[in-house]
Amino acid sequence: MAACGVLGWLINHGLLLAAVKLSDPTTRARDVLGSRESVSSDLLELSLAVCIAVLVTVNPVLMVLGLPSVVLCRRYFMQAQLVAQSRIDTKTGLLNTATWQREATAELYRALHSGTPLALAVVNIDQFKAVSESAGPRVGDQLIHNVAGILKGELRDQDVAGRFGGEEFVVLLPGTGAEEARRISEKLRDHIASESIAIETGAHADFVFRLTVSIGIAVLNQSRRALGELLGAADTALGLARSTGYSKVCVLPDSSAEPAGS
Repeated sequence: MAACGVLGWLINHGLLLAAVKLSDPTTRARDVLGSRESVSSDLLELSLAVCIAVLVTVNPVLMVLGLPSVVLCRRYFMQAQLVAQSRIDTKTGLLNTATWQREATAELYRALHSGTPLALAVVNIDQFKAVSESAGPRVGDQLIHNVAGILKGELRDQDVAGRFGGEEFVVLLPGTGAEEARRISEKLRDHIASESIAIETGAHADFVFRLTVSIGIAVLNQSRRALGELLGAADTALGLARSTGYSKVCVLPDSSAEPAGS
Protein backbone atom coordinates (compact mmCIF):
# COMPACT_ATOMS: atom_id res chain seq x y z
CA MET A 1 0.00 0.00 0.00
CA ALA A 2 2.83 2.39 0.82
CA ALA A 3 4.49 1.65 -2.53
CA CYS A 4 1.22 2.19 -4.38
CA GLY A 5 0.67 5.46 -2.54
CA VAL A 6 4.13 6.77 -3.48
CA LEU A 7 3.70 5.61 -7.09
CA GLY A 8 0.30 7.32 -7.30
CA TRP A 9 1.77 10.55 -5.92
CA LEU A 10 4.59 10.50 -8.47
CA ILE A 11 2.25 9.82 -11.40
CA ASN A 12 -0.27 12.46 -10.33
CA HIS A 13 2.27 15.22 -9.73
CA GLY A 14 4.34 14.22 -12.78
CA LEU A 15 1.37 14.60 -15.11
CA LEU A 16 0.36 17.84 -13.40
CA LEU A 17 3.89 19.26 -13.69
CA ALA A 18 4.06 18.35 -17.38
CA ALA A 19 0.71 20.04 -18.09
CA VAL A 20 1.63 23.20 -16.19
CA LYS A 21 5.06 23.40 -17.84
CA LEU A 22 3.46 23.17 -21.28
CA SER A 23 1.11 26.05 -20.51
CA ASP A 24 3.64 28.17 -18.55
CA PRO A 25 7.35 27.25 -18.97
CA THR A 26 8.38 29.74 -16.27
CA THR A 27 6.67 27.68 -13.55
CA ARG A 28 9.08 26.07 -11.12
CA ALA A 29 8.70 22.43 -10.08
CA ARG A 30 8.45 23.29 -6.40
CA ASP A 31 5.43 25.53 -7.09
CA VAL A 32 3.57 22.51 -8.50
CA LEU A 33 4.86 19.79 -6.18
CA GLY A 34 3.90 21.89 -3.19
CA SER A 35 5.47 23.30 -0.08
CA ARG A 36 6.93 21.42 2.85
CA GLU A 37 3.54 21.58 4.55
CA SER A 38 1.70 19.98 1.63
CA VAL A 39 4.29 17.19 1.31
CA SER A 40 3.98 16.57 5.07
CA SER A 41 0.20 16.34 4.65
CA ASP A 42 0.63 13.76 1.88
CA LEU A 43 2.94 11.68 4.09
CA LEU A 44 0.48 11.91 6.97
CA GLU A 45 -2.35 10.73 4.74
CA LEU A 46 -0.29 7.80 3.46
CA SER A 47 0.79 6.80 6.98
CA LEU A 48 -2.82 6.86 8.16
CA ALA A 49 -3.89 4.71 5.21
CA VAL A 50 -1.22 2.11 6.03
CA CYS A 51 -2.23 2.07 9.70
CA ILE A 52 -5.91 1.54 8.82
CA ALA A 53 -4.94 -1.25 6.43
CA VAL A 54 -2.96 -2.98 9.20
CA LEU A 55 -5.91 -2.73 11.60
CA VAL A 56 -8.32 -4.19 9.06
CA THR A 57 -5.89 -7.00 8.28
CA VAL A 58 -5.65 -7.93 11.96
CA ASN A 59 -9.39 -7.72 12.52
CA PRO A 60 -11.99 -5.91 10.35
CA VAL A 61 -13.85 -4.85 13.48
CA LEU A 62 -10.85 -2.68 14.47
CA MET A 63 -11.63 -0.40 11.53
CA VAL A 64 -14.08 1.35 13.84
CA LEU A 65 -11.11 2.56 15.89
CA GLY A 66 -9.59 4.16 12.83
CA LEU A 67 -12.66 6.09 11.67
CA PRO A 68 -12.22 9.04 14.09
CA SER A 69 -8.65 9.47 12.87
CA VAL A 70 -9.84 9.52 9.26
CA VAL A 71 -12.44 12.20 10.05
CA LEU A 72 -9.94 14.37 11.95
CA CYS A 73 -7.37 13.96 9.20
CA ARG A 74 -9.92 15.02 6.58
CA ARG A 75 -10.82 18.12 8.57
CA TYR A 76 -7.13 18.96 8.90
CA PHE A 77 -6.61 18.70 5.14
CA MET A 78 -9.62 20.89 4.40
CA GLN A 79 -8.52 23.54 6.91
CA ALA A 80 -4.95 23.52 5.52
CA GLN A 81 -6.30 23.95 1.99
CA LEU A 82 -8.49 26.89 3.02
CA VAL A 83 -5.57 28.53 4.82
CA ALA A 84 -3.34 28.10 1.75
CA GLN A 85 -5.99 29.59 -0.53
CA SER A 86 -6.46 32.59 1.75
CA ARG A 87 -2.73 33.42 1.53
CA ILE A 88 -2.50 33.67 -2.26
CA ASP A 89 -3.46 36.42 -4.67
CA THR A 90 -5.62 34.64 -7.25
CA LYS A 91 -4.49 36.73 -10.24
CA THR A 92 -0.76 36.25 -9.74
CA GLY A 93 -0.13 33.23 -7.54
CA LEU A 94 2.00 35.43 -5.28
CA LEU A 95 1.27 36.18 -1.64
CA ASN A 96 -1.59 38.62 -1.14
CA THR A 97 -0.94 41.92 0.62
CA ALA A 98 -1.95 40.85 4.13
CA THR A 99 0.02 37.59 4.04
CA TRP A 100 3.08 39.28 2.57
CA GLN A 101 3.04 41.89 5.33
CA ARG A 102 2.89 39.17 8.03
CA GLU A 103 5.75 37.15 6.53
CA ALA A 104 7.80 40.25 5.76
CA THR A 105 7.38 41.48 9.35
CA ALA A 106 8.60 38.12 10.67
CA GLU A 107 11.67 38.27 8.39
CA LEU A 108 12.31 41.85 9.50
CA TYR A 109 12.31 40.84 13.17
CA ARG A 110 14.72 38.01 12.41
CA ALA A 111 17.06 40.40 10.63
CA LEU A 112 16.93 42.90 13.51
CA HIS A 113 17.59 40.17 16.07
CA SER A 114 20.47 38.57 14.16
CA GLY A 115 21.95 41.76 12.75
CA THR A 116 21.83 40.44 9.16
CA PRO A 117 21.21 42.74 6.17
CA LEU A 118 17.80 43.00 4.55
CA ALA A 119 16.44 44.87 1.54
CA LEU A 120 12.99 45.61 0.18
CA ALA A 121 12.14 46.23 -3.48
CA VAL A 122 8.98 47.70 -4.99
CA VAL A 123 8.44 46.65 -8.62
CA ASN A 124 6.10 48.60 -10.90
CA ILE A 125 5.14 47.77 -14.50
CA ASP A 126 5.89 50.83 -16.63
CA GLN A 127 3.00 52.50 -18.50
CA PHE A 128 0.70 49.67 -17.55
CA LYS A 129 -2.41 51.84 -17.42
CA ALA A 130 -2.04 52.81 -21.08
CA VAL A 131 -1.46 49.17 -22.07
CA SER A 132 -4.49 47.97 -20.12
CA GLU A 133 -6.73 50.68 -21.56
CA SER A 134 -5.72 49.89 -25.15
CA ALA A 135 -5.80 46.09 -24.88
CA GLY A 136 -8.55 45.68 -22.29
CA PRO A 137 -8.64 44.63 -18.60
CA ARG A 138 -8.59 40.90 -19.40
CA VAL A 139 -5.31 41.24 -21.26
CA GLY A 140 -4.02 43.45 -18.45
CA ASP A 141 -4.75 40.73 -15.89
CA GLN A 142 -2.91 38.18 -18.02
CA LEU A 143 0.10 40.47 -18.31
CA ILE A 144 0.21 40.89 -14.53
CA HIS A 145 0.04 37.10 -14.16
CA ASN A 146 2.91 36.59 -16.62
CA VAL A 147 5.12 39.23 -14.99
CA ALA A 148 4.44 37.59 -11.61
CA GLY A 149 5.56 34.26 -13.12
CA ILE A 150 8.82 35.82 -14.28
CA LEU A 151 9.24 37.35 -10.84
CA LYS A 152 8.87 33.95 -9.14
CA GLY A 153 11.27 32.34 -11.59
CA GLU A 154 14.02 34.91 -11.04
CA LEU A 155 13.90 35.24 -7.26
CA ARG A 156 15.67 33.05 -4.73
CA ASP A 157 13.90 30.54 -2.49
CA GLN A 158 14.29 32.74 0.60
CA ASP A 159 12.87 35.88 -1.02
CA VAL A 160 9.31 36.88 -0.09
CA ALA A 161 7.30 38.23 -3.05
CA GLY A 162 3.75 39.54 -3.02
CA ARG A 163 1.30 41.62 -4.97
CA PHE A 164 0.72 45.10 -3.60
CA GLY A 165 -2.24 46.17 -5.68
CA GLY A 166 -2.69 46.90 -9.38
CA GLU A 167 0.53 46.50 -11.34
CA GLU A 168 2.81 46.78 -8.31
CA PHE A 169 4.73 44.01 -6.54
CA VAL A 170 6.85 43.94 -3.40
CA VAL A 171 9.84 41.71 -2.72
CA LEU A 172 11.62 41.27 0.60
CA LEU A 173 15.25 40.15 0.18
CA PRO A 174 16.58 38.58 3.42
CA GLY A 175 20.33 38.54 3.95
CA THR A 176 20.80 41.07 1.17
CA GLY A 177 22.63 44.40 1.17
CA ALA A 178 22.24 47.32 -1.21
CA GLU A 179 24.63 46.12 -3.94
CA GLU A 180 23.27 42.58 -4.01
CA ALA A 181 19.71 43.91 -4.06
CA ARG A 182 20.64 46.11 -7.02
CA ARG A 183 22.17 43.15 -8.86
CA ILE A 184 19.07 40.99 -8.30
CA SER A 185 16.75 43.82 -9.34
CA GLU A 186 18.72 44.65 -12.48
CA LYS A 187 18.70 40.99 -13.50
CA LEU A 188 14.93 40.89 -12.98
CA ARG A 189 14.44 44.15 -14.91
CA ASP A 190 16.55 42.92 -17.84
CA HIS A 191 14.77 39.56 -17.96
CA ILE A 192 11.32 41.17 -18.11
CA ALA A 193 12.47 43.68 -20.75
CA SER A 194 13.83 40.89 -22.96
CA GLU A 195 10.77 38.66 -22.63
CA SER A 196 8.09 38.77 -25.33
CA ILE A 197 4.69 38.09 -23.78
CA ALA A 198 2.12 36.71 -26.20
CA ILE A 199 -1.56 36.95 -25.21
CA GLU A 200 -4.12 34.87 -27.09
CA THR A 201 -7.57 36.41 -26.80
CA GLY A 202 -9.42 33.74 -28.74
CA ALA A 203 -10.57 36.38 -31.23
CA HIS A 204 -9.00 37.63 -34.45
CA ALA A 205 -6.65 40.00 -32.59
CA ASP A 206 -3.84 38.59 -30.48
CA PHE A 207 -1.25 40.69 -28.68
CA VAL A 208 2.51 40.50 -28.18
CA PHE A 209 3.98 42.79 -25.52
CA ARG A 210 7.46 43.73 -24.41
CA LEU A 211 7.10 45.29 -20.99
CA THR A 212 9.55 47.09 -18.76
CA VAL A 213 9.55 47.61 -15.00
CA SER A 214 10.94 50.25 -12.67
CA ILE A 215 12.23 49.15 -9.27
CA GLY A 216 12.83 51.08 -6.05
CA ILE A 217 14.98 49.54 -3.31
CA ALA A 218 15.54 50.39 0.36
CA VAL A 219 17.77 48.63 2.88
CA LEU A 220 17.41 48.08 6.60
CA ASN A 221 19.47 50.47 8.74
CA GLN A 222 19.33 52.50 11.94
CA SER A 223 16.85 55.02 10.50
CA ARG A 224 14.58 52.39 8.93
CA ARG A 225 13.75 49.58 11.35
CA ALA A 226 10.02 49.07 10.68
CA LEU A 227 8.29 47.56 7.67
CA GLY A 228 6.33 50.74 7.01
CA GLU A 229 9.54 52.78 6.97
CA LEU A 230 11.16 50.38 4.51
CA LEU A 231 8.10 50.44 2.27
CA GLY A 232 8.01 54.23 2.31
CA ALA A 233 11.71 54.47 1.44
CA ALA A 234 11.40 51.88 -1.36
CA ASP A 235 8.39 53.75 -2.74
CA THR A 236 10.40 56.98 -2.70
CA ALA A 237 13.19 55.22 -4.60
CA LEU A 238 10.62 53.93 -7.10
CA GLY A 239 9.35 57.47 -7.66
CA LEU A 240 12.90 58.67 -8.31
CA ALA A 241 13.49 55.80 -10.74
CA ARG A 242 10.34 56.62 -12.70
CA SER A 243 11.07 60.34 -12.73
CA THR A 244 14.35 59.74 -14.59
CA GLY A 245 12.82 57.46 -17.22
CA TYR A 246 11.41 53.95 -17.40
CA SER A 247 13.14 50.61 -16.91
CA LYS A 248 15.31 51.99 -14.08
CA VAL A 249 16.53 50.66 -10.74
CA CYS A 250 17.02 53.13 -7.90
CA VAL A 251 18.55 52.25 -4.52
CA LEU A 252 18.09 54.22 -1.31
CA PRO A 253 20.93 52.79 0.82
CA ASP A 254 20.37 55.09 3.81
CA SER A 255 18.45 58.19 4.75
CA SER A 256 21.37 60.57 4.27
CA ALA A 257 22.88 59.28 1.01
CA GLU A 258 21.85 60.38 -2.43
CA PRO A 259 19.88 57.71 -4.33
CA ALA A 260 21.74 55.84 -7.03
CA GLY A 261 20.01 54.99 -10.29
CA SER A 262 20.84 52.67 -13.15
